[in-house]
Amino acid sequence: MGDYTRVGLVRSATGWKEKLVSSGLVNTNIKWGEAAMRKYLGVTPASDSTSMAGDNMWVELAATMFSAHYLAIRLVNENIANATYQRQTDGGARFRGHAISAEILWEEATRQCDLHGRHIIIKRVDE
Repeated sequence: MGDYTRVGLVRSATGWKEKLVSSGLVNTNIKWGEAAMRKYLGVTPASDSTSMAGDNMWVELAATMFSAHYLAIRLVNENIANATYQRQTDGGARFRGHAISAEILWEEATRQCDLHGRHIIIKRVDE
């Protein structure tokens, strides 16, 4: 379980059911996504940032989007063989769909961090 997001949130954000990706795989990608968020921000958000009250819901959203991005990358890698070597229409369509999803999820995650992340940095400098 991650510090900022949960399996259910990532599933809800992507719409991918357990039949497509297991909960264990989602948990692994949550760890990668949260690490990417911390690296992108350059600071670690406060541990209470996932509370529904206040202005800190963006941290949960950003962590969820970064995690979903890594999950989409995993699905891209699973479908690349069909798209590249066999040129199967169905495999190629899934590959392109997951690739577009991965790019969109990354852009959304970085947009949330750019919009709200500077408040963390400013707050830490003021303290």
